[in-house]
Amino acid sequence: MAFRTTRRVRRGRLARPALWLTALGLACTWTVVRAGDGSTDPPRHYRATLIPAERTPLATQVDGVVLRYRVKPGDLVNAGDVLVELDSSDATFERDLARQQLLAATSERERAVVELAALETMLDSESVRRIEVDRARSKLEVATTHEREAEIRLHRTEWRLRAHEVRAVRDGVFVARRKLAGQGVRAFETICEVMQQDRLLAVVQVPLDELGDLAVGDAAEFRAPDGTAVPCDCASIGTEVNPGANAVKVEFELDNESLRLRPGTPGEVVYGTLR
Repeated sequence: MAFRTTRRVRRGRLARPALWLTALGLACTWTVVRAGDGSTDPPRHYRATLIPAERTPLATQVDGVVLRYRVKPGDLVNAGDVLVELDSSDATFERDLARQQLLAATSERERAVVELAALETMLDSESVRRIEVDRARSKLEVATTHEREAEIRLHRTEWRLRAHEVRAVRDGVFVARRKLAGQGVRAFETICEVMQQDRLLAVVQVPLDELGDLAVGDAAEFRAPDGTAVPCDCASIGTEVNPGANAVKVEFELDNESLRLRPGTPGEVVYGTLR
């Protein structure tokens, strides 16, 4: 009985170090996984397409016919640049007519001023009566009113003439023509688009089984074929599943202040290295 008791004790002493080593190994493994930010998977690469983060539609302010575009898709434009011209022959005629009417109204007022001044000078003489001066003064008031109306008419025709030009409201890239030269367009109808150039979206398709804990705001990196690497952040995760690929659309927003990247530039989004 003493031999069996001794043997049982020895077995217990021999087993404890093995259990300690096993527990230590599990702890080390857990520590390594946690140090890897919860994942030991390699970075994931997704084919991406760059699109503008924002597109600004531009519309005409008047009815007209497209005469010509001053820029072509892909051209860089600055705020204030003329992008599209409408046929302004009628508006130009109206502006020129309004100018002539203003010149005539101004001449009429100037003659009235001279006439009134001459009558007021001779008011004390017997050849000029007070009623004649009053009539001259009324005539000057009417001429002044005509001149003001002509000025307003000229301002309106000048505005209408300027409205036959569609200008960029911000810096960006001219990307789309909605109307061709010779086609009619209605007032406030979108005729072209300018896209934001300094902010782009990299659009990728992420399989459902790879979404994991991907969340809006997670950091990633866009890599262009020429080696350009730009940090980006997850901007949105789609909710509709593409049945063909069993994936959802994910958009990563990136800063493009250097304007080195252009919409349509191919590349890839690398996710998992900057999280």
